[in-house]
Amino acid sequence: MPAFARLAPIALLTAAALAQTAAAQGAACYALAATADGSDALGDLTLTGAGDITFTYAGYDHMPFEDDCDLAGDDSTTCATDCDGGRVTLVRMGEDVLVNYGRRIESVRFESVITAAGSLDASGEGLEGTYRLSPAPLATCTELASRSADVPLGPGAHFPGVARLETGLAQAGYFAGVPDWTFTPETSDALRAAQSDLGQPVTGVATRAFLRLLDRQSGQLGGGC
Repeated sequence: MPAFARLAPIALLTAAALAQTAAAQGAACYALAATADGSDALGDLTLTGAGDITFTYAGYDHMPFEDDCDLAGDDSTTCATDCDGGRVTLVRMGEDVLVNYGRRIESVRFESVITAAGSLDASGEGLEGTYRLSPAPLATCTELASRSADVPLGPGAHFPGVARLETGLAQAGYFAGVPDWTFTPETSDALRAAQSDLGQPVTGVATRAFLRLLDRQSGQLGGGC
């Protein structure tokens, strides 16, 4: 038997294995394709391959809300989104991902958008339902996440986002005080220690990207505690 004839089945098996691996890893970005059974008030919804979920709600198109939930190669997973039972479930459906939400919007209003000073009211609105996401260009996820400006939290800051930062630092074992809106020297010391341990630049200033990283490490996942 010619050598190429023996190698051909091996090549086919290898290609099939690679295809299965790629499918398991999923796309770099998914975007809302259809609402299976959910609120019409949802605007945009994206999910990155790293588990970053970003969505907008009716009346707040300029204000993306954030959660974190990573399939990490699994077929399904459920993550907590707030402290009163909120959750999001992700399920692979071929190339698509089904997102089932059950959460309050008010529990993330303060923390999700650092610049949302005009939207600090607690609306009591909720996001309930199932949404189908399909693979999309990474730029789609990037654009939605960038709709709110990144205002870093540093010394002297007095803002609700500081409470989110301090809560995450406390849950990760770095901050011993009571979380509030004021960025103190104790906040700075705890932040620098966390940045060092997490392999981040030790700046003493928390960006939105660092807050999301800290959320994953501490299990806060969007806060509201």
